[in-house]
This record gives sequence, C-alpha cells and structure tokens, in this order.
Amino acid sequence: MINLGKNKLRIVNMVASADLGVEIEIDRLAREAENVEYEPEQFPGAIIRYSNPGTTVLLFRNGRIVIVGSRSEKDIKQTIDQLVNDLNTRGVVKNKVVLDGDKVIYRIPNYVALGEMGFAIDLDALLENQDLNLEYEPEQFPGIMLWIDKYNSTALVFRNGKVILSGNRDIDSMNKSFNYLKDILNRYRIKDNS
Repeated sequence: MINLGKNKLRIVNMVASADLGVEIEIDRLAREAENVEYEPEQFPGAIIRYSNPGTTVLLFRNGRIVIVGSRSEKDIKQTIDQLVNDLNTRGVVKNKVVLDGDKVIYRIPNYVALGEMGFAIDLDALLENQDLNLEYEPEQFPGIMLWIDKYNSTALVFRNGKVILSGNRDIDSMNKSFNYLKDILNRYRIKDNS
C-alpha cells in the first residue's frame, strides 16, 4: 500500500516502463505462450497478461516493456520477475542471454489515482471559470476534464465529488495535484440543505 498522506486517494494504476536490453523473439513467444497476443499488423508489440497480480505487459522486439495495471511497486516487481522467468524458460531471448529480474531497472512515468472530495460539485458553475483549462461534453461523458498544468496532470471531475487523477510522475506531485484541485473545487461545492 502506498501512503498518500491525509488525502482520500487510492492508486488504481501505475504505468511502469523498462528496457530489458536484449532482443526478443516475439513471434515464437506468441506461438508458444497462451497468455500472449501478437498481431504485428495492428500493434508492434506483444500483449502479455498476468492474472496474478492482474497486470498487462506490452513487450517490444527491442526488449522495451510497458507494464500497466499495477497498483504497487510490488506488483511491478512481481510482473517483471514473471516476464523474465517466462522469457528465459521459453528461450526467446536472442543470443541465448539469460535475464535477471533483479537487474531490470524500471521507472514509473504515470500514476493514476481515484480520489474523493467529500462533497458534491456544481459542474455548471465550474464550467464558467474561464481561468481553468476545462473540457466537458456531457452527452459523451459525465465528467469534466481539468488540466492541472502546474503539476502536469489531468483530473476527471464528477458531480458526486469523485475525481480521477492521472499524469503524475510521483506520489508527492499527485498529493499536490489533489490538494490544488480540492482548493479549486471547494469553491463549487454544492451546499447540503439538510
């Protein structure tokens, strides 16, 4: 579990990327492994799904990977270990190189979190604020997209006070984005008449 301080935020996805530093025989891997999808005419990488911890790996021929669906760094590490084990076991690493999961260095370029403001939001009033970078298409999607340029993140804001934050590169900027957003949205709080 990642500590998000006093904020009501829960990480729902961490996107991680890494470079295995080797070439992979993706065609062969796709033929031999049941959890691999590979359609090069549609997408240049293989899509590998792991049910535990519920992650998906995009694996490219040049050894670059992107992991989505992680909720913790433990999930990322477990996924890397499973992938490396699969690649080594199937012998699909070119030049017969044996990979070591402990030596794979990854980075997390995007955290996605679900948050709660604790109050309902007047979306119509929020839309009137010309100082904010907003987009709202209610016939297509029930939330307002709000860009938080200060922290290079994006928020989806819903009338019930729930928000989805994405684009943050670390926990600190995610918390700062949430606090900044809360300060803004507090001005558009729907007062409880009870």
